[in-house]
Formats: sequence, structure tokens, C-alpha cells
Amino acid sequence: HYKIGGYFDSSHAPDVTNPERSYAGRYGFYFLADQMVWSFQPGTDRGLIAVANVTVSDKRTSPIPTYFTLALVAQGPFDARPHDFIALGYVRDFVNSRVITKENASLGTLGVLNPDLALGENIVELAYGFQATPWLQIHPNVQFVGNPGAFSFKHVPNAWVFGTHVGVTF
Repeated sequence: HYKIGGYFDSSHAPDVTNPERSYAGRYGFYFLADQMVWSFQPGTDRGLIAVANVTVSDKRTSPIPTYFTLALVAQGPFDARPHDFIALGYVRDFVNSRVITKENASLGTLGVLNPDLALGENIVELAYGFQATPWLQIHPNVQFVGNPGAFSFKHVPNAWVFGTHVGVTF
């Protein structure tokens, strides 16, 4: 699957660094692709799938104007579990450089700079999707979040996050 899309919003939106200023006509676009790159068993949906996503938004109005995602998904990794999956993904978000400049200017007057702002936030996730029944999927995952305070302009130590998503299909 390959998808490209975008939007144009003609309403007024505040400037990301100066709420007294606004812009009409903000915009954004994205590209999303997922492609099976290796089949485990020809003629089935089982295989290794590469996923990529890039999203870009109007830098004048968005505090996070760019992010991308890369992932590999092993769909049906075992013969006996054709609807299960194992996924490894990476997400990278970037703080708007205009916001970084403004924040560092205000922190600089206090004699403090936050070098973590330029790093943005990045996440690595490992997940397993267990299709327990045709209508129930259990999806445990573990994430490593690097620089999780980038968007709050605070230094927050890197974090490990453990979660489980349970999906019910009616």
C-alpha cells in the first residue's frame, strides 16, 4: 500500500512562537507505505512487511512540524499462528526550530540552555500481537522513549514503557 495525502486549512491559526500573530492557510502532507518484502509462505498473507511514514506540517503554526516512522512487521511468523505478528518500530519527532530558538532565548536570560530540545523525541517499540480468537487480539509491547521531555521543554530521563493493548472485534 502506498498513500500520499495532504491538507490545506484556510482558517486562521496562531503563530507557534507568537500567539498575537496568526496565519491563514496552514498546510501539511504525508506519505505512508507498507510493502511485503519477503513472503514466509507463498500464496498467504504471512511475511515480512516494511512500513514507512513521513508527516510534515506548517512550520509557522505547528510545534512538531515533522516526524517519521519506520517499522518491520513479521505477519504470521509461525505456521500455527498465521494471524499473530511481531513488530519492531522506530518513531522520530522533531521540535520546531523556531520554538527551540524562542525557548533557548528565554532560558538564556536565566543562564540556562536546554540542548535536548534539538534532539526531539524518539521511540523504539517491540510488540507481539497474539490473535487469541477470531475476535480477540492481545498486543503486549515494550517501548524505549528517548528524550521524553523534549516537547515540554524539560529534561526528563529516558524511559522504558510496558503496555498491553486488548482489541475486541464485533
